[in-house]
Amino acid sequence: MSDAFIGEIRLVPYFRAYPPTGWMFCNGTTVNVQQYQELFSLIGTTYGGDGVTNFGLPNLNGRVLVDQGTGVTTPNTTPPGGPALTPRAMGQSGGSEMVALTDAMIPPHDHAFNASTGTNMSQEPGPTLVYGSNSNGTYKRYVSPVPTPAPTLVAMASTTITSVGAGLPHPNIMAGLGLRYIICVIGGLYPTRN
Repeated sequence: MSDAFIGEIRLVPYFRAYPPTGWMFCNGTTVNVQQYQELFSLIGTTYGGDGVTNFGLPNLNGRVLVDQGTGVTTPNTTPPGGPALTPRAMGQSGGSEMVALTDAMIPPHDHAFNASTGTNMSQEPGPTLVYGSNSNGTYKRYVSPVPTPAPTLVAMASTTITSVGAGLPHPNIMAGLGLRYIICVIGGLYPTRN
């Protein structure tokens, strides 16, 4: 692949058992420092390895690329200029493919408890029933002020309003398209600083 720089990463829309000559897959492979000295001089141990005999290539399997640094906010953010974005170091990975939500992650919200002025039609709760009037007409169960004599109040059964979910993680992967990342390891141009 002509006009590539050593360390350049490209996306290719094909699958082969081996990448093109001079390129390797960005799959976190550890490679020999002596064999790939130019690439090592550019990326060092940013992606792993001991830096003496080997170093790691970036592992972009299942990853979304983000720029290093804190990024730039735009005037359209609230407040204008907005807060700085989360800082990212070169080679830092982040995120998670699976996430288990906790109470702290869920915004405050209410679940309505609905009632009806209609007469109770069942003594058993169900998904199509709402809380209704006492069938003997003595008092409405949800009326205020409480009638005289006041009914005996008791705690509702623990199954009246229940939590759902098992605390198990759910997939947190954004929509994507499977392509292969490759990195130029030999035979390319060495990037100059000028």
